[in-house]
Amino acid sequence: MFEFIIKNRLVSLLPIFGLACACPVHAAPGDLVMSMGFVSINNKRSSSTPQQNQLDPNTLGPKLGLVPAHFDSPGTEQTVGGSLKPILTLSYFLTDHVAITAVGGVPPVLDVTGHGAVTTPGVLNKLVPAVDMGKAANNPVATARHWFPSVMVQYHFGEKGDTWHPYVGAGLGYSFFTSVKLGHNFDNNLKQAGGFIADPLNALVGKAVVSTEAKASSAIRPLFNAGVSYMIDDTWSLGASVSYVPIKTTATIYVRDKTGNVVLTSKANLDIPTVATSATIGYHF
Repeated sequence: MFEFIIKNRLVSLLPIFGLACACPVHAAPGDLVMSMGFVSINNKRSSSTPQQNQLDPNTLGPKLGLVPAHFDSPGTEQTVGGSLKPILTLSYFLTDHVAITAVGGVPPVLDVTGHGAVTTPGVLNKLVPAVDMGKAANNPVATARHWFPSVMVQYHFGEKGDTWHPYVGAGLGYSFFTSVKLGHNFDNNLKQAGGFIADPLNALVGKAVVSTEAKASSAIRPLFNAGVSYMIDDTWSLGASVSYVPIKTTATIYVRDKTGNVVLTSKANLDIPTVATSATIGYHF
């Protein structure tokens, strides 16, 4: 019923490790090139499915037929914000043109913005407060730190001694989220609504006790990369690149009663087509 992950922060989510890899000058087999710089993470095209809500059928509301055990929330959606973070790349050249590249960096904390409102259908519709995901005071509805360690194979065009060296690459990364936290106001709004499901009698007098938890699923995702390096001299180079990673995750929120039993599970599938651009300076060992 109220879920985000992270439209990637559970978001776009990204470290990002591997999203944008600014690459090195053209090199010889066995050469190692280290590059440092910054990556800009753009998640503007992120989106999600509406919230899908599942209630414990043994709680009072579903047992008495006051509320359905399962209901969706049309019009709800989550989107993921972007970030600017430092990166470090290491490229090892297998041949004059082919390199294995790994990218590391500071994993960004991404904001998750909510849209629409979750309302409870059935007899309790007028009693249970709506969870307004689009309310300004409730946003961001969540934050999350996104990691994406990855490895790719890159092909560098041109010959040794050329000033410019374009390249393309593709690889795989592991997308996962940590420190997934609900926004304070959104969490309070969620607990108010969840209290009527977990303990409707005490909820009427504001004494229902519930807790919440948010998680986002992990997955291996592809990575596509293209860029160009400019050779300053035999040791130093400048690089610029753009990468695309189709991040996907399922964000889930759990509402528990005072005994720890899950009374409500709310899920949304997030699609985070991430575009990351980077600028770096490289050192050729």
